[in-house]
Amino acid sequence: MRFRPVWLAPVVAPACLLVMFASVLLGRDRLAFRDVGYFYTPLYEWVAELCHAQRGGAFGGAIWNPLDQTGMPLAGETTTAVFYPLRMLVYAPPWSAETAIGVYVVLHLIIASLTAYQTARRLRCDAWSACVAGLVYPLSGIVLFSATNPPFLVGAAWLPLLLTPLIMRGCRSVVVPAIAMAMIVLGGDPPTALHAMIVAAIVHLMRFSSQLYHRRKLADADRSPANRLAAFLAARISQMAMVCTLASMLAAPQIAASVAWSARSDRVQHDATPEAFKIREQAYAFSVPPWRVAEFAVPNLYSTPWPVNARWDRIVFDGGVTRVETSLWTPSLYCGLLFPMLVIDCLVRRLLHRRRRWRCVSVLRPWGVVFVIGLVTAGGAYGPGYAVRSLFAATHWLLGSLDASWLLPPSWRLIDGQRGGPFWLLHEYFPGYDSLRYPSKWLPFVALSLAVYCAIAVRRLGLVLRYQQRRTTHRLAARGNVVGIAGMFTMMMVGYVVVAATLRNQSAMPNDPFWGPFVAESACWQLLFALAHVAVIGSILVWGQQRQWFAGRQWLVVVIALDVMIAHYDLVPRIDRAAEASLIDTASSEVQGSEVLTRWMRLHPNNGLPVSWARQSSDDRMLTVEAGLRRAGFGRWHVEHGDAVVNNMVSIGTREMAEFWSHAKVLDKEMASSDALHWRGWCRMLGVAGYLRMGGDVSELTRTQSGDVLPEVSHELLVQSQRPVDPSSDLWIQQQVVALDNDRATAWRQVLTAYATNPVDPPAFVSPDIATKFDKTESMLVSRRVYQDGYWRALLTPTDREGEPIEAQIFAVDFLSQGIVCPPGQWQIEFRYVPWWYMPLVIVALFTWATVSVILIKRCCS
Repeated sequence: MRFRPVWLAPVVAPACLLVMFASVLLGRDRLAFRDVGYFYTPLYEWVAELCHAQRGGAFGGAIWNPLDQTGMPLAGETTTAVFYPLRMLVYAPPWSAETAIGVYVVLHLIIASLTAYQTARRLRCDAWSACVAGLVYPLSGIVLFSATNPPFLVGAAWLPLLLTPLIMRGCRSVVVPAIAMAMIVLGGDPPTALHAMIVAAIVHLMRFSSQLYHRRKLADADRSPANRLAAFLAARISQMAMVCTLASMLAAPQIAASVAWSARSDRVQHDATPEAFKIREQAYAFSVPPWRVAEFAVPNLYSTPWPVNARWDRIVFDGGVTRVETSLWTPSLYCGLLFPMLVIDCLVRRLLHRRRRWRCVSVLRPWGVVFVIGLVTAGGAYGPGYAVRSLFAATHWLLGSLDASWLLPPSWRLIDGQRGGPFWLLHEYFPGYDSLRYPSKWLPFVALSLAVYCAIAVRRLGLVLRYQQRRTTHRLAARGNVVGIAGMFTMMMVGYVVVAATLRNQSAMPNDPFWGPFVAESACWQLLFALAHVAVIGSILVWGQQRQWFAGRQWLVVVIALDVMIAHYDLVPRIDRAAEASLIDTASSEVQGSEVLTRWMRLHPNNGLPVSWARQSSDDRMLTVEAGLRRAGFGRWHVEHGDAVVNNMVSIGTREMAEFWSHAKVLDKEMASSDALHWRGWCRMLGVAGYLRMGGDVSELTRTQSGDVLPEVSHELLVQSQRPVDPSSDLWIQQQVVALDNDRATAWRQVLTAYATNPVDPPAFVSPDIATKFDKTESMLVSRRVYQDGYWRALLTPTDREGEPIEAQIFAVDFLSQGIVCPPGQWQIEFRYVPWWYMPLVIVALFTWATVSVILIKRCCS
């Protein structure tokens, strides 16, 4: 009697994830590289500290951020996940920031596994076939590497629960997809929720058009089929509308904060100063080039970029040019070798039985649409125009020696590679989509569709093999897999020889500022290891197919788990926490900062990175980079010590700060005075007390054991003459008041010129209506260097006499500050941040969550 513990099926992938991240969960290592290393690890810890300071403890609402720029609404920057329940739960225990972010990431990878498993089960897969989806989806290179960017991992984790009910035939579920959508929005990834609704709408329109066409052919005179299809489409539209409405109620505080902040953020395009906003030029960053499709068959085909620079695809396919379009979102698209093998097996069986159709084709068709939409849209800058340019370039190369250039259009280089692609259409014509960016955000749809395809195909093949063990079809399909794998491996070996020869013959290799010069030997060895991995796993899978593993499935699950774990074990970088702490402590004595809360302006001479990083490679470079960036307060590490930085990295910044930098850089080139003079005046305007310099000469004290150096960090306090109302506060008296010009660009030059020429005592610039009301003989203008987003309130309480407190009108001063007109007398001024939507929408959200919980409990009990 066979022992088949079906209940173990959904636990396999979570167990694999716990093994892969064991060192992080046990506290020895921490997640490193990119956003998770220098952005979200300190940010989420700091948000948790702000929440703990509230009345509700870990579940308190911290909605204002005083440490970035001149102040920002914390919840308005959606990736902070202020209202996200799982962030609150994870950060409730008193563990370290490094452990907490590791638990947060692993938890969402497990959720991704379980939701993919549940999706396959809803598509009538058995437990072990669904286990394949639960393995392929979270352990694919696409989703697993999202651990370096937690908000997008949140979107990928909840995506199956949102998308599956919306595209399944006959499914009318509303509560579950609404909860998934709310979780995605609260976790900081609204674009994924929008993309899911777009994909569902396209799938339903295609399904409606196809069914309407076929039914009209069968019964052209009968209107009832069309009426039934119209009813189907109306039902789907109503379902999507109800999902969006319920999700909006569940995530009401976050949506209100995002909408309120979006009108004032740098994501909104303004025609007056288009050069100040970089969102449009960054829109196509992190596009997926077409040559990366080969990664679906080979893990780490183009090598890894760290800790040694061995990434070679840009050198071979793009001339080694560094462009934002080819920025690396994920190093590998590999989802396991099972997918290419199933494609080969499907092709062989279709050739053997041309008239037979799989019964699961109708189930796979919408997921095929999801795959195509996700992959093509993720191409971003590589639209149809890029294909035309590539064709012209290839023709030009082929005909170069034949003097047939007259066949080519003279302006082929002017063809826009982005034009005509799906992402271009969304960016240009979909309302509000121009405030989004990064086409690679569509990749989780590709991983999910592949996981579903693998689960359904394994289930289908298992049924076929169970009832057709002795038929010729199975033997021929197995031989077809052998031939396919052998042919694919032969082509890869030929490609390896060509690529290795190309890399070794390159005269000029690009240098990376972090990882150093390109190392061809390392690239060749990694490529050879990838090919050996394909050969071994492919042989095991082919041999297992001949031994009927597809019918049993348990051994197939073991092979798939080993495949993706070996291929992606080092995909998410980690560094030793003790080594990092020791390295920072060794160099910390060189940093001379201020003991009080100070607002700094960060300076990066020569990019702020040691020149030796680009000149030489090191196996310890990941540790050096992470320790150096943390020590310098890069990204969001400045909040670790409670420092404020006006020009640090934020997800969504203020419109005024973007305009400040644009106009200040232009005016800086035009002014005849020294840079130090007018920049000190502008620091006075921003409330900056000193410069935080990262870079400069290298000291022996900052060298690691391997010889790497940390970037120098220094603090330079500025001496400024200011008149505070109270030395212990941040309030300042403004003696002169000037009305701003009606033209915004002219007004900015007006303010910047005044501060540059008179940094000691510049006037206060306010709107014309405030300037007309100000009477400096009886009143005074009191300002503070805090951004006014419309929700700050000022309460004046008299101290020289008895009387009721009065509320003063608070307004913007110098674009980046806020002020009030204080009447004669002695007053105690109290500033409060009170958004009108906060308490009402929190109550709405809590009531909706309670109602939904009751509904789910009754459904489970019935």
